[in-house]
Amino acid sequence: PRCGAGPVTLTAAAGGGTTTAMTYTWTIGGGAPQTTTANSYTTGSLSASAAYSVKVKNAYNCESNTANGNITVQPLPVITTTGPDPRCGAGTVTLTATASGSTTTAMTYTWTIDGTSYTTTANSYATGSIPASDTYSVKVKNANNCESNTASGTITVHPLPVITTTSPAAICSTGEVALTATASGGTTTAMTYTWIIDGEAETVTTTTGNYTACSLPAGTPTYSVTLTNANGCISAAATGTITVQALPTLTLTTANNTQSINSGLPVTAIKYTTANASGATVTGLPAGVSGNWAANTLTISGTPSAAGIFNYTVSTTNGIGCPSQTASGTLTVYGSPPGAGTNTYACGAQTWSGPVRIADCDHDEFTNDPTAPHCRSDTWNSIKYYYYNWAYVNANKNTMCPYPWHVPSNTEFTTLRNCLGTSGANGKYYPESSTWGGARAGYANGSSMDNVGSYGDYWSSTEYNTNNAYYMYFNTSSAYAGNTNKSYGLQVRCVRNN
Repeated sequence: PRCGAGPVTLTAAAGGGTTTAMTYTWTIGGGAPQTTTANSYTTGSLSASAAYSVKVKNAYNCESNTANGNITVQPLPVITTTGPDPRCGAGTVTLTATASGSTTTAMTYTWTIDGTSYTTTANSYATGSIPASDTYSVKVKNANNCESNTASGTITVHPLPVITTTSPAAICSTGEVALTATASGGTTTAMTYTWIIDGEAETVTTTTGNYTACSLPAGTPTYSVTLTNANGCISAAATGTITVQALPTLTLTTANNTQSINSGLPVTAIKYTTANASGATVTGLPAGVSGNWAANTLTISGTPSAAGIFNYTVSTTNGIGCPSQTASGTLTVYGSPPGAGTNTYACGAQTWSGPVRIADCDHDEFTNDPTAPHCRSDTWNSIKYYYYNWAYVNANKNTMCPYPWHVPSNTEFTTLRNCLGTSGANGKYYPESSTWGGARAGYANGSSMDNVGSYGDYWSSTEYNTNNAYYMYFNTSSAYAGNTNKSYGLQVRCVRNN
């Protein structure tokens, strides 16, 4: 038998009589007889089994009997294969083939991958690990030892996507955190990122790999992200850690955040403790008082050198931008007009100081410039007098009359004048009497001292015009109001704030 269509060589053996000069006549499947002088004959291509006959004639023209035979043509098996489903990443693949035609039992399949052949009796074959896409071929041989055509197929291996992520900067528990992931390898379009935050799965589909997580508890929750690409391939998980810091706290521990003290005396230390903060600062303190943060404690201490009401604010700091926590307090620092003595003088609702004496005033004469601050001290009849031009008073009013005092306005001078009334009435005395500590220093003009021993001239804080300001002058029995040149040197008395 032969496998599949093709020629067949027939042979015959003659015996008896003369066996030389023989002529053979071959008849195949009822076809036209074919004559040969040889005892063999090769047919044309036969596609199916057929009967044949042969007879021989010798040199004497004697013809033999007819001998009959059969030519058997076994149909070739036919094999087909369909490539396996694509797989993601390296691994095994199962190949399958389907045989048809002729005998399909006792089949032997030969699989060839990368030049290496493998034989199975089943119509499937599980490969070893395939690292990348490849081709394969398969053929089959049946029980008649007839071999099929070769069928070819493709093994598709999609590279696994690779994903990376970097742990973000620390955040506050009230904030949001932007997580990012970067894809590479394989197909990087139509990506689906699956995020697992602190054990809770959330899925977001994006081509940028960005995800914003919020409402995270304080601590160090972990997260992971995997990637599924358009081929359905899933990456290995990339992991990171989110540092979530609790909000800062600020607590007063000394219960003395509001204090009233005299200038020049130290404040009682004020302390605030902090937690979850990188530091604490304080603003609004008087000169000489400061805040220092160490070991989670802010301490406010020092000796104020300025008088006034100081509303201070303590604020926590945090290196990752957590909302600042704040606390506040008040330091009221009382000052005294310099050189005015400790006695005060009352009239009605007003309380007045003695004349202000600035210790560092020089002996230079006053100029005619009303805008340049200047002060002067001089002695007459063994008494030292202090004079200030209006520009000096205006520039140094908080030093000359520190809290709770101030330089009187013209209106406050008028109130004083109305309160005093006439000399000695109701036990009241004019400011230049000894009862009020007055010295009747007059005023200074250039290098001269005028009206010394007769009047005391005092600046108000009220400006009259560019060159003049209001003032009031007193003696022991009367009071006068007016305005005068700002370049003159007058005295200053302070009035207490109501």
